[in-house]
Amino acid sequence: MSNTEHPLPDKNKILLSIAALSSIKGVGFKTITGLYDRNALTDIWDLDQQEIEKNVGDLTQKNCPQFAKIVTETKSQLLDHGMRELENLHEKGVIFVLKDSSEYPSSLLRLSIPPRWLFIKGNLSAVHANGIIGIIGSRDASHEGHRIARALAREMVTRNLVVLSGLAKGIDIEAHQGAIEYFGQTIGVLGHGFQATYGASNNQLWPEIIDRDGAVVTEYFLNDPPSRETFLRRNEIQAALSKVIIPVECPDLSSGTGATIRRALSIDTPVTGVFWENLLQKELLKTRENLKSLNVPVFLLPNQSNEFWDFIKSVAVAHDWSAVTPKDRQKRFRRIYEEDIVEKLRRASFDGETIDEWSNTLKERLRKNQNK
Repeated sequence: MSNTEHPLPDKNKILLSIAALSSIKGVGFKTITGLYDRNALTDIWDLDQQEIEKNVGDLTQKNCPQFAKIVTETKSQLLDHGMRELENLHEKGVIFVLKDSSEYPSSLLRLSIPPRWLFIKGNLSAVHANGIIGIIGSRDASHEGHRIARALAREMVTRNLVVLSGLAKGIDIEAHQGAIEYFGQTIGVLGHGFQATYGASNNQLWPEIIDRDGAVVTEYFLNDPPSRETFLRRNEIQAALSKVIIPVECPDLSSGTGATIRRALSIDTPVTGVFWENLLQKELLKTRENLKSLNVPVFLLPNQSNEFWDFIKSVAVAHDWSAVTPKDRQKRFRRIYEEDIVEKLRRASFDGETIDEWSNTLKERLRKNQNK
């Protein structure tokens, strides 16, 4: 029996069609989402060539004029390829979430065109957190901008807030690194597929993000490439997922960071600025000026620290502000430490029984020390 004959749940039928059709040269994100919007994404396999051309020919004519012929003549091969891709996604731990699912973050519904689906690696509950704080800024940021982003992210995760950014070089990476260093949760939002080649996405951070119960999120299929349009869309998703957007460095409001600020304000996601009081860096001074021109509240630390945290509490009301102890972060640290111990013992070539005995003893000591 062919893989294509196995019955699949509706969600997997959609994912199968995405995987199968995206393997056709010239068929990309716009074509696939267009098919989905016309309710043709899964039905297309039951149509003949003439019906496909009649119903969706206008979607495919430009980039793949032979689309109808390819689908009908290689249906079996395409669907078998799609099934292999589904298995690949499962092995990689990728979660596929549809817009009408309870797993879908409701905050994204604020967008005029919410993502039809999301691909998520890591902890699904992270994108549902009540305290997601977007820390964003320039790729070519100043040294002081880097320092502020990392320090701010550290402070956020000590309060069990979740740091969100775009996994690009500069401010984004500093924000993710700050959260990771303090064993906090962080979310990376991509403007391309998980397997697309794009150096600035810093996928070397993904394992650490996931180890600390964070997530990497995209609406694009595995090999979908990045573009200016996909990054602007990524910025929209960041603005919608976050309870507040903090642009650390944005000397030019026509930049991608500026686009995120404008998008956030258009969907009523609060925006605020945070700067040191003795600020001298020209890029940061320009950023502060830009934010003030948009009537965005700006806080100068340390004198306005209390006011800043009151503001954060006012926008992340549903966050559990009683949970300000590092308990959850300690659990993440302990788990990573325990896994490292066990891995070191395995590499030392001791027998399995000895490894289990020693690792259990060490784990118990860690737990006792933690409870003192």
